[in-house]
Amino acid sequence: MAWRRRQDPLPPSTPEKEYGLALDEARRRLNSQLSIVDASRGRVTALLGVGGLVGTFVGGLGARQADAELTPALWTAGGAFAAAVLIGLLILAPWKFHGSMTASGLVAWGDAGYARPAQERDLALHIETQVNNNACKAALFQWGLLVIVLALAVEFGALAYQLIRSA
Repeated sequence: MAWRRRQDPLPPSTPEKEYGLALDEARRRLNSQLSIVDASRGRVTALLGVGGLVGTFVGGLGARQADAELTPALWTAGGAFAAAVLIGLLILAPWKFHGSMTASGLVAWGDAGYARPAQERDLALHIETQVNNNACKAALFQWGLLVIVLALAVEFGALAYQLIRSA
């Protein structure tokens, strides 16, 4: 019986680090941010539509007399709605949000010999940087939405006051 020399196991190779979880989290944050922006724009559109309808209907009822002049309540309602429209237009403007990398950039990484884990790592960091850069715009959208709600509350209150006063 021939004895074989016992071989030591191969030294453990340095495993490739996995960055898939980091990339998934960066994508999740980006998708969350973009859904906030999209929802804010949808809410602005709906709120301005409701504000316009209420202003037309209730404002018309409040100033239904032929000789009715514009009262301070109607001016207040009109000014509040105009402010809401201006802020809404700023939110609905085509702001640029960054968050992805071009395909040519990814191909260049592959051509340069970067391994997939290194690409995932760098892409996760890139997306996180872009999300952080977009955070100010997304926060402004949410604050703008709050200001619109407050302006429409002033409009509705002024129109209700005018309607009660004219009855």
